Amino acid sequence: MNKTLIINTLIVFLLAVTSDLVGHAQNDAQAIAERAYELLVAKDYDAAFPLMRKAAEMGDCVSKGNLGTMYYKGLGTAVNYDYALKWWNDAEKGGCNNEVTKKYLDELLTTKVIVVDNIHYIINDDNTLTVTFTDKNSSFNYKELDEAIIPERVTYNGNWYAVTSIGSNAFNYSDLTSVTIPNSVTSIGDEAFCDCDKLVTLSIPSSVKHIGEGAFSSCSALTSIVVAKDNSAYDSRENCNAIIETATNTLLTGCQNSFIPNSVTAIGYGAFDHSPIKTIFIPNSVKTIGKYAFYGSSLTSLSIPNSVTAIGDNAFTSCFGIESLVIPNSVTSIGYQAFSDINGLRKLTIGSGVTKMGNWAFSKCSYIREIKCLISDVSKVEMGTGVFYGCPTSACVLRVPKGTANAYANAEQWKDFTKIIEQ
Repeated sequence: MNKTLIINTLIVFLLAVTSDLVGHAQNDAQAIAERAYELLVAKDYDAAFPLMRKAAEMGDCVSKGNLGTMYYKGLGTAVNYDYALKWWNDAEKGGCNNEVTKKYLDELLTTKVIVVDNIHYIINDDNTLTVTFTDKNSSFNYKELDEAIIPERVTYNGNWYAVTSIGSNAFNYSDLTSVTIPNSVTSIGDEAFCDCDKLVTLSIPSSVKHIGEGAFSSCSALTSIVVAKDNSAYDSRENCNAIIETATNTLLTGCQNSFIPNSVTAIGYGAFDHSPIKTIFIPNSVKTIGKYAFYGSSLTSLSIPNSVTAIGDNAFTSCFGIESLVIPNSVTSIGYQAFSDINGLRKLTIGSGVTKMGNWAFSKCSYIREIKCLISDVSKVEMGTGVFYGCPTSACVLRVPKGTANAYANAEQWKDFTKIIEQ
């Protein structure tokens, strides 16, 4: 077979694999969306909400609009006007906002959004304010604003309001070079400063307890973030090029090695997405590793502490440099494609505590040669679709606990391994 034919065959195979994975994902989202809508119509809001959110996060456009309405009306969740705007705007971008959501959007913008000193706010039900990106007339952002000084409180029509949060997408794509966040703010929303590529420094006060997903993603000019003493909330940027100063000054990013302080309990969405770090120390304080946390990063070594219980979707996808990986016994849940497409991976240990593996969790780890699985009762593990899709199951040795080889040999997906050895 000549080289051209080999290459063409390989391209066809890769396209087929990609198409298969995308197709499965789309089907999953549609099925979840349909079930969520059935529950919504039946007014079983508590059951509908988590499914609606999952379908929206998986990209189902109609679910995004419905989710915005659920946040607006407090159906199955607390009222949150900021999230209502976020999901309605996402649905509008996809062209699937219906007349109901448009009506509610206009109602919110007319009755709940105010403008003071060129900053737009949402008035929350508790009479606090959230900085927002939109006004009642049209989509709005702070593109021409180079400096933002957010006040602790503002007056409007004779009433005083405390500013307690910066909303989702509030300043994204703006020309901000500096921003002042007051001590009254307790929350920074999803992608609040996303793509602020002129923002150089940022100071986060100790009052901030929540930092949303991708809050500082793609802030390519950001060279310094100062986190106030005793502030345990932390979420990095997509670009690992900032110096984080904490009470102990131990977290340094923008280099080949990274240290996370012991105050951190969760690594957020896309925290080190496509970052150049090669090694990272994760402390025992961390309980969860979020979606896309290290997606496509340059990691060559990784140690997951025994404190971690959940690893999110795509958390380590395409971390090609990882050759050996140990998932500790504390981990119970491994997300969708969490460790997929790690071509460098040769040895894998799966801890005894795992009870759920998401769709394609270890798919396309094409060169893996040994898996040591410590799970004693494989029948209790919830296995997603294609957990080991594209792995060389005929060449890879699967080592299992003593007395369990027969159970593995008869269990779906595990039985694909032809070399099962008790240890």
